[in-house]
Amino acid sequence: MNIGIGPDGAAVALPDGGGPFLPFGLRGIFAAMPFAVWLFLAIEQLPLASEESVDPKRDMPKGIMLGMFTLLATGFLILIINPSLPDGAFAYGTSGEPILDGFRAIYGTGWAKVLALFAVAGLVASFHAIIFAYGRQIYSLSRAGYFPHFLSVTHGEHKTPNVALAAGSLVGFLVMVVIWFAQGGEAAGTYIGGTLLNMAVFGAMFSYLLQGLTFSCVAVSRISSGPARAPLAYWEHG
Repeated sequence: MNIGIGPDGAAVALPDGGGPFLPFGLRGIFAAMPFAVWLFLAIEQLPLASEESVDPKRDMPKGIMLGMFTLLATGFLILIINPSLPDGAFAYGTSGEPILDGFRAIYGTGWAKVLALFAVAGLVASFHAIIFAYGRQIYSLSRAGYFPHFLSVTHGEHKTPNVALAAGSLVGFLVMVVIWFAQGGEAAGTYIGGTLLNMAVFGAMFSYLLQGLTFSCVAVSRISSGPARAPLAYWEHG
C-alpha cells in the first residue's frame, strides 16, 4: 500500500508505505474495471463448444464452473501477490509488463525469460479461443438467417465452419491493413495490437450490455404476463 496522491492528483510512490486503502476512491475503482473485466473476458463463450462436446449436459456445467473458479482464484492471487512483491503496488501498477517484472523480482532475469514463454503461449491460446468463438458466432448467426447463408457452409469432410472462420480472419486482416497505412507503415506495429485488444474488449462489453437488456426485457415480459402465462414450474426451474 505504497500509493499516494500528489499535489497534481497523480499517483506518487510512498517509500515507507502506509498509503490509503483506496487512494483514488470510487474513481479508481471504475478506472480499474476494464482490467478486472479482462480477467473474465470471453468465459461466456465456453458454451459455444457444446456441439463439439461428447456429452454437453454433463461437460458444459462442469467446464463453466471450473473455468469460473480458475479465473476467480488466479484473479485473487494477482490482486494479493503482485502488490506484495518488492517495490509494492506502485511499481507494478505503473509497469507495462507487471507479470514479467514479478517473475524478475522472484526468479531473476534468466528464469523470467523462460516463464515469459509460458505467458506468451497463454496469450496465443487466448487469441485462438477468440478465433474459435467468432467462428461459431458467425456460423450460428448465418444459420439463423441474420448473416448471409454462405457463411454457414461447413467443410465437406471435417464439418467445421471454415467459411465463417476465414471470413472473420479476413475482416481482422483488413482492419490491420487499414491501420497499417493510416498510421504510416511500421510505426503502426504496436498500435495494431492495442487496437485489436480494444476491439475485443469493446465487442465483449457491447454484447454483455445487449444480453443484459435482453434478459431484462424477457423477465419483465414474463412478470407482466401474469400467473396464467407463467406457471409455477417456470419460476421454480427458471
